[in-house]
Amino acid sequence: MNELATSKASLKEQLPVLKRGHLWIMSLLYLATFGSFIGFSAGFAMLSKTQFPDVQILHYAFFGPFIGALARSAGGAISDRLGGTRVTLINFVLMAIFSGLLFLTLPTGGVGGSFIAFYGVFLALFLTAGLGSGSTFQMIAVIFRQITLYNVKLRGGSDEQA
Repeated sequence: MNELATSKASLKEQLPVLKRGHLWIMSLLYLATFGSFIGFSAGFAMLSKTQFPDVQILHYAFFGPFIGALARSAGGAISDRLGGTRVTLINFVLMAIFSGLLFLTLPTGGVGGSFIAFYGVFLALFLTAGLGSGSTFQMIAVIFRQITLYNVKLRGGSDEQA
């Protein structure tokens, strides 16, 4: 790491990157998936404790982030086979469905609710957040590889040079 040259570019020289549409789209997609994972990790135990106070959530809380972290690499592998765009789209639809289902598992006015259903839906949300994180990360490599190939060929280079 010590041999790497430091960036000497001024802020003005770096600003043109903000004009790239792919950068903004991928940033928002990744924020939505990885940000959801972080949010679920932070809020799961707290929401569990407020809605289901009789449950010792500390016995179960780590499973969600664990599943999400494992699912990230699976999301990338699935995206390599089926395409990152397709996997990400399906994943967002599933995240929306599970988010809606979560409300059906909560008690109303302190009555009812099902912790088992709540826990299962939350685990599914962790799974989809991890899969989505992997699929969007896979898309970044594909998109920017294509852009690099295009720019190299535009200057007379070959695929190997890219």
